[in-house]
Amino acid sequence: MSKYLITGGAGFVGANLCRVLLSRGDTVVILDDLSRVGSDDRLHGLQAEGGDQLIAVLADIVDPEAVDGCFETHGPFDGVVHLAAQVAVTWSMQDPRRDFAVNAWGSFNVIDAVRRFSPEARCLYMSSNKVYGALDDLRWIPDHNRCVFLDAPLGVTIKRPLDPETPYGVSKATGECSFRDAWRTYGIQTAILRCSCIYGPRQSQQEDQGWVAWFAAAITSGQTLRIFGDGKTTRDMLFVDDLVDLQLRILDGPEPRGCTLNVGGGPKAARSLLEVVAAIEELSGSAPKIEFHDERPGDQKVFITASDAAFELYGWRPTTLPEDGLRQLLGL
Repeated sequence: MSKYLITGGAGFVGANLCRVLLSRGDTVVILDDLSRVGSDDRLHGLQAEGGDQLIAVLADIVDPEAVDGCFETHGPFDGVVHLAAQVAVTWSMQDPRRDFAVNAWGSFNVIDAVRRFSPEARCLYMSSNKVYGALDDLRWIPDHNRCVFLDAPLGVTIKRPLDPETPYGVSKATGECSFRDAWRTYGIQTAILRCSCIYGPRQSQQEDQGWVAWFAAAITSGQTLRIFGDGKTTRDMLFVDDLVDLQLRILDGPEPRGCTLNVGGGPKAARSLLEVVAAIEELSGSAPKIEFHDERPGDQKVFITASDAAFELYGWRPTTLPEDGLRQLLGL
């Protein structure tokens, strides 16, 4: 049995990872400030399932003394999965100072605590495809109800240079740098996961983040959906169970040596907003109400992930197609 620290463990991805770790007998320490909608309920559920295996530390990663205290009291850890973050592009534009404090300074606090208190831990940093920016140089074309890349038909690879746009993209890229340098300078085992559109059960149903769950909730409850742009904006959808599978492979498998992995559903899981709406309508039998608005700054028209590096290092490929994942999200 191992001991893991999961920052943001009461969040959507964190709760799904914690459940698997608890089920196999590991001890899990959650560090979370419970600021996200639904975090309280997810934490209570985990506490009911985990019993003495689960330890909850309620604190903000921006506070270095609180982070250090968690490591000193409950460490050392076999693995640290850093999921705590400010996760919405829209919020980052409204309050860029707080966004940078959480995603950049908070990430530094976590990896610096690893250096001093738990240097043997394997460390995963959850990043975002937003570190690539708007991808304005990549040509794309509309194809029926979605958009497709002409210049990157198999998806964006990790060879793509960073060009972050919006405060969120900048802060996540800064956090990456701290984790990547921890391997280069201190030999701390780190892996950076640049994720695409993650969705699945227990996801917070909010318009600004977790849009797939929000679409499902709005359509089935008769609320009005706001779609920014023409609805052909396209993402490769990553089911949360597939992401957790990769996280476990990194924690249990070959040593991560400062590797960076693009992680998404890939071309087979690429769907546009309109296609997701249509799939939810077909699965649920509920007719959507849609309002169209202007596109928002910083939105990538299309993003599809090439996850070749994850396969080469860890034998990982996503297996869940969007229609199957949406069925689980809807509880069908």
